Amino acid sequence: MKKKTICFTGHREIRQKDAGKIEILKEILEHFIREGYLYFAAGGARGFDMLAAETVLEFQKTYRDIELILVLPFDKPYMVEKGWSESEIKRYEVIKKAATEIIYIGEEYERGCYYKRNRMLVSLASMCIAYKYKESGGTAYTVAEAEKENIGVLNIVEIKEESEI
Repeated sequence: MKKKTICFTGHREIRQKDAGKIEILKEILEHFIREGYLYFAAGGARGFDMLAAETVLEFQKTYRDIELILVLPFDKPYMVEKGWSESEIKRYEVIKKAATEIIYIGEEYERGCYYKRNRMLVSLASMCIAYKYKESGGTAYTVAEAEKENIGVLNIVEIKEESEI
């Protein structure tokens, strides 16, 4: 399963200047699906995680064999984290209902649960698709963990044109 699994990591805030790069996520995912990847693991956070999960769910309509695996630090992070809008909460709940599998790191928030979630994402995958534009925080940590484990990382921020895919 690991050979056919991609994990996602990305910042909660999507920069306006990266809107075009986010658009090519569909092209990137379709490329990897055609290469034989079947399992896609997302961490359930606002921002890039949600976009990636929704993209996988959209592709399930065409590629019925692919699966979305959510690796969540605990249920209902919007009850603990600041910044969740009502529309993001609704999107989160829709994604959860549609996921093939949900793995919870813990029953409720506890110190270190996000890092445990990030390590679990990396442990499941042979490839990591990232949206990383800064060198701190959970996304940078997850990319570093993937690199440490010799897992390929494709940072869509670094893609200059669609032809690089």
